[in-house]
Order: sequence, then C-alpha cells, then structure tokens
Amino acid sequence: MKKRIGILAPIFTLPNEFGIGDFSYTAYQFIDFLSLIGYRCWQILPLNPIDRDHSPYLPVSSFAIDDIYVSIPDLYDRGLVKKIIPYTSKRNFKRVNYRKVRKFKNAYLEVAYQRFKEKEGYINILEAFKIKEPWVNEYASYVVLRKNNKTEDWSTWTVKATGPRDIDAVNYEIFKQYILYEEWDKIHQYAKKKNIAIIGDLPFYVGYDSMECFYNKECFILNQDHSPALVAGCPPDYFSEDGQRWGNPIYNWEYLKTVNYDLLFKRILHASEIYDVVRLDHFRAFDTYYTIEAHLPNARIGEWKEAPGYDFFDKLYQKKPDLKLIAEDLGDLREEVFTLRDHYELPGMQVVEFSFIEEEIQHHEVPHIYKRENSVIYLSTHDNMTGMEWFDSLTPEEQQAIRDYMDEHFGHHHIMTSFFKYLASQPASLVILSLWDILRLGKSGRINSPGTTSKNNWTFRLRNYVNLYSQGKKLKDIAIKSGRNE
Repeated sequence: MKKRIGILAPIFTLPNEFGIGDFSYTAYQFIDFLSLIGYRCWQILPLNPIDRDHSPYLPVSSFAIDDIYVSIPDLYDRGLVKKIIPYTSKRNFKRVNYRKVRKFKNAYLEVAYQRFKEKEGYINILEAFKIKEPWVNEYASYVVLRKNNKTEDWSTWTVKATGPRDIDAVNYEIFKQYILYEEWDKIHQYAKKKNIAIIGDLPFYVGYDSMECFYNKECFILNQDHSPALVAGCPPDYFSEDGQRWGNPIYNWEYLKTVNYDLLFKRILHASEIYDVVRLDHFRAFDTYYTIEAHLPNARIGEWKEAPGYDFFDKLYQKKPDLKLIAEDLGDLREEVFTLRDHYELPGMQVVEFSFIEEEIQHHEVPHIYKRENSVIYLSTHDNMTGMEWFDSLTPEEQQAIRDYMDEHFGHHHIMTSFFKYLASQPASLVILSLWDILRLGKSGRINSPGTTSKNNWTFRLRNYVNLYSQGKKLKDIAIKSGRNE
C-alpha cells in the first residue's frame, strides 16, 4: 500500500483580502505549496452552507456550497463586477466575521447576477446547470421560502411553495451555485493536475433547517406537526458531564430501507463526485446511533439504537464499487463499529493526542500508536486541542518523557517537528498534518471546541502564507525521508 502525507486546512482558514478563505487565488497557491513539498493530499471540512453558529456539521444542504466561498476575483474575470475593493482595506480582522463578510460578498454577488442577466441566453445556462445538478432547484426554492417566511423553523411556515413572483429570487440562488460549482471544479481539476487528492468531509446528519428534511420528511423521525421527535448527540463522557446535544433530526431507518437509502446514497455519491476521497463523519452511527428526546435540554438521557450498516454499505458499493471513503471512528466505540469498518476495508482514524496513555508516558514507554496500515493518523484534528495546546496541558514530567522519547528516536527538534517525524514513521498509509500544528499554534489556532458555541469556533484564519512557507523545507524532508512523497 502506497504511503502518503497531506495537510488538513479548511478553506476558510486560507489567507486573502476578502475576509475569509475562499475559491480565489490563495487556494491555488496552497495546492502549489503541497505539490512543491511532495504532499499528495489536501483535507478540508464540509463546504455546505453553515448554521447560525458557523458549524458546517448542521448543513442547510448537503449538496449546495456556501456562497461565502465565492471568489470575487473570478467574478471580475468573468466581467460580472467592474471594481474590487478588498475587505481587509476597510476591516482588518484576524478571524472570520461571518456576518460582515457575508454582507460584503453579497453586495458583489447581487451586482454579478444583474450583469449575468444581461447575457443572451442566461436562462439556458441556468437550465443546463439544473439538469446537471438536479438538486439545485429544490435548494434555491427552499432558501427563498425561508426568506419569505422569515424563520428557519419550516414546521411553522405559512407559505410552503414558491410562486411566479419568486422566479427571479430562485434563479439568483441557482446562479450562485452555478458560479460556485464552476469555481470549485477549477480548483479540483487544478489539484488533480498537480497530483493532489482532495479529501472532503460529509456530515452524517443534516440540520432540521435543511432542504433534505423539508423535502424528505418521511426520512426522519418527526412529530405529527413535523417538529423533531428525536435529535442526535452523544452521551456524557470524560469531556462533558451533560454529553453533547447536537440537535440534528434522526433518520427513519425503517423507511429508508424501503427506498434503498435513496437520500443517504445521493448525499454520499454526490460528495464522491466533488472530492477524491470522502471522510464519513460520525461513522459509528452506521452501526449504532444515540437518540435524545427533542424536548430534553441535554444528552444525559438517551438511547442507543442499531443501524443497518451492512445492508447499507452492501447496496452503496453496488452503486459505486470504486468509492473511496475514510471512516471517522474516533471515541469510545463498541467493537462492532470496527468490525463493520474492517469488513469494507475502510481506513479508520487515529489521533495521537488520544493515544499517549498517562501511565506509559510516566514510564518513558511512549507507544507506537497504531499497527493498522489501512488508516489515517493525525496529531490533532479540527475538534481537538491543537498539538501545542495539548502538549502544554501535560505535566512537566509527562512533557519531559515525551521529549526524551522523541529525542532518542528522531533527534533534537521543535516538539511539533518531532511529532511529525513520529507520525510519518508509523505504519498508517496516510499521515495528515494539521495547519495549526505546522504553524506551532496554541489555543489561538483551535478550530472548534465541541459542545460549545464559542465565538472563536470556525473563525481561525491565516493573515498570509509566510510562516507556512518557512516550514516548507522541514515538511518536505519529512515526506522524502519517510517515503511518502511519491
């Protein structure tokens, strides 16, 4: 099995003068950097429209791309805007301010749409896109309905269908997706030319405020008034005494079986078309999933239920035998989850922060983490403390035990470099280094604190690539010496 190495860097973290990482020139620069240092994978987080807390894991649609990622320079190159005033020339924020950035970009998109409509045959362009992406008309209609009803709770909507007056508003939403899909496809094709595989991320659940739930009510466990009867989450653990109440509606697996899992298959197969590899978030829910009665305020009281995992994946692979998936199998899981994963030879995940057992550290017995080759290994992910934050949280004795081990096996380096060498030495077929760990950032580089609505969640971004480029030689050496640069 060929061994590779890559970087986890969500699109929104990339630097530019438009307030958020997007599909403009710095995405291409990042791909160039990966190619230059011999890294063959770029892992990103979901691109779907985000919820009010900016999380991409309560998607409004699994198929649409959030229009906050639009490239304004691309709109200029298309002749749809005549002048660009950089966002940062007026507001120089270190983090993403979603409300202000969205307002800034919407102004350009509205102008672009009006100019687009001046083109002869513009309706034909949109109609062709609707044929290519059959979900887009429902999505556009859903977005317009939500605006017309002035609430995200569609169970209370009085206006339940768009009319003749909404045609232009619906076309505007389709136009935005048309632009976004063309921009993303150019990035994806550019990555392929550079021999870079893009690993996308598919949330297991969708949000209640989603086109999927609105148009497929029978696929979810809802009350008679269409409000959620059960919601998703996870029970109390070491990190949270109340557990995590995510709030996503629960799938009606009995009904889904009768329609050959159509909705879920469409979600996964669509993701496989826009990415090279799809990470299945919360993979364990294909085996067992945790349900909470919707009226409860937390996840302390809930029930585990079994999902038809084998039947599901058997039929999924019949549809696309060459599907490339990664199973997010982190946490305290029952053995059946791993059996399901291994039955379909899916790569699992391992996070070093979870693998250094306190007693072993104290006895200078830092373990080789994972013997399974068919796996993806990380120091940290978007849901954990950064590598530096975690290392700094250890006792001086624990830190020294790790340093002694690393110095003995990998030489004297900055602790993050030592960890990268350690990762690259493991049997895992794929090593993923996280952007914030490469930059040696502590708490300021953390992407998300699960179970919280911190204002810093999902807002970290780079000012420029200077510090990243300065690590290029070390990163390249790691790839070459571990034989992961092919």
